[in-house]
Amino acid sequence: MPALIGAAIALVGALLPWIRGVAGLNAFDVPIQFLVDYKTSGRSSVNVGMFLVAASIAAAVLAIQPGKEAWMRACGWGCVLLGVAHMAQLYRLADNYGGMGFPKVIGAGVYLTVAGGLVVALSPRASR
Repeated sequence: MPALIGAAIALVGALLPWIRGVAGLNAFDVPIQFLVDYKTSGRSSVNVGMFLVAASIAAAVLAIQPGKEAWMRACGWGCVLLGVAHMAQLYRLADNYGGMGFPKVIGAGVYLTVAGGLVVALSPRASR
């Protein structure tokens, strides 16, 4: 049951703002290229939100099936990795522009995605 709740939290986190102060900028507005190169300014057809939705839904489905704990946990760690990579690149971007209060620019969506991913990844067992 905790894994289902964690997957739902990670999914909601993808829909909430990922940068504070920029209304409507969620995971679907963050190109996957940004996680590799913080200087990426263009839009991409592949974004972080797509991966988060896929990982969250897969984690929820795998949580219901017995014997799939390892795959479920991998989906949870994937959500954590995407959120942490975004924060790291955001830190590099902020540092490049003089620091500008890095913790103040992280939106609630990133924190929820990481928290939900951790709940999935650290769940003791899948539902029976």
